[in-house]
Amino acid sequence: MKRLIDAAEGVILDCQVSYDGSQILFSWKRAMNEPFGIWRIKADGSGLTRVINHESNNMNACWLPDGGDAFLSDLKPAFAYSWTSTSPVLYRANADGSHVIRLSANYLTDFTPSVMRDGRILFSRWEHVDRPAIPIQSLWAVNPDGIMLSGVFGNRVLGPATFMEARDIPGMPGKILCVMTSHNGPRRGAIGLMDPDKGGNSQDAIRNLTPEINIVSVDNSGRGKCWSMTCTSDLVMR
Repeated sequence: MKRLIDAAEGVILDCQVSYDGSQILFSWKRAMNEPFGIWRIKADGSGLTRVINHESNNMNACWLPDGGDAFLSDLKPAFAYSWTSTSPVLYRANADGSHVIRLSANYLTDFTPSVMRDGRILFSRWEHVDRPAIPIQSLWAVNPDGIMLSGVFGNRVLGPATFMEARDIPGMPGKILCVMTSHNGPRRGAIGLMDPDKGGNSQDAIRNLTPEINIVSVDNSGRGKCWSMTCTSDLVMR
C-alpha cells in the first residue's frame, strides 16, 4: 500500500481511475475552509495537478471517452430550496481544465456522474417539477456535448426516493448498479440492480441485492427513507 495524498487537514470525497489505469481524478477539500476542487495525479504519486482552477465547489469527476472530464460544480449561483447548501450541477471540461461547459439545465442538485457503455453520462437528478419537495431523485443520461437529455430510470417510482452512484455493469448490457437511498439524512441504503428494459418506472425492474436493508416506499411526508437498524456503516457518504 502506498499513500498518494495526505488529506489530514481536509477530506477526499471520491476518486476515479483513468481508462488506462495511469491516472486518478479525485475531489479534494484541502482544508475545511476551502471549497472542493478536482485534482489529477499519476498512479505512481507524481504529477499532482489541480484540474479545475476556480473558487467554486467542484467534485464527482469522471473521465470522458473523448479525453475530457465531466464533473459537478456550483459555478452557477443557485441554492437548495430547503437548506443553505449550493446546488452543483453537471459540467464538462477539457483534460487540462479549459473550455468549461455547463451540461445540465437543472436548477437543483445533480449527483454522481459516470460514463455508460454507449458514451452517455449517467447521473442522478433532483428536481421539483410536478412532484413534492423531496422525491424523486432518478437516473438520467446526457451526451458529453450536452444534447439528448433523457430519463433512464425511476422518474415516477414509489420507492426508493433516490438512486445514486449508478454504474453500467460489464457483461450485463442494459443493467445498472446503484445505491438506493433516501433524500434526507445519511447517504446509506441498499445496493440495487436496475433493469430499465422492464420499464423505466417499474418496481419489477428493481432488484435489491442487499435484502437485509429495507427499501421504504415514498410516504406522505415525501422522505422515502431507506435504511436498516442493523447498518453500522454508510455505503455511500456525501
